[in-house]
Amino acid sequence: MYFVKVVSTAYLPLGWERSGSVLDIPHELIQLGGYGKGEAGSIETHQYSVTSHKRSLQGGDAEQDGHKERLHARGGIPGVFFSYDISPMKVINRETRAKSFSAFLVGVCAIVGGTLTVAAAIDRALYEGGARIRKLHSS
Repeated sequence: MYFVKVVSTAYLPLGWERSGSVLDIPHELIQLGGYGKGEAGSIETHQYSVTSHKRSLQGGDAEQDGHKERLHARGGIPGVFFSYDISPMKVINRETRAKSFSAFLVGVCAIVGGTLTVAAAIDRALYEGGARIRKLHSS
C-alpha cells in the first residue's frame, strides 16, 4: 500500500510581481515545458511524499519488517494499492533580499528596549509590593 501526499508549490523569484498568467494563453501556443512556468518567471510545481507499507499474505508477525509486535491476518488480496491525499493548500516560497545592516540595528534596539521595559515593569511591581507589605506589618 502506497500513501501519496501531493502539495502544490510555487517558487517566486526576487522582484516578482503578478501579471498575466500562462493559463490565459491557448494551450496550442504554449511551448513544450511551458506549463511549469507561471507568471513573470515563477515556477509552479508540486511536492510529493510517499510512504509504503507491505505485509505478507501468509499472516503472522512482521519481524523481518522491523515490527514483530504486530500480527497480520492470513490471506488478503494481492496487489498494489495507492491512496492519494491532495492538499487543498499551496506552499509559496518567495525569494527575499537579505536584511540590511540598518534593519539589523533597528531589530537589536527593539529587543533591548523591550527587555528594559519589561525589567522596569517587574522592578516597579516588586518595589510597590514590598512597600505595601512593609506598610501592613508596621500598622
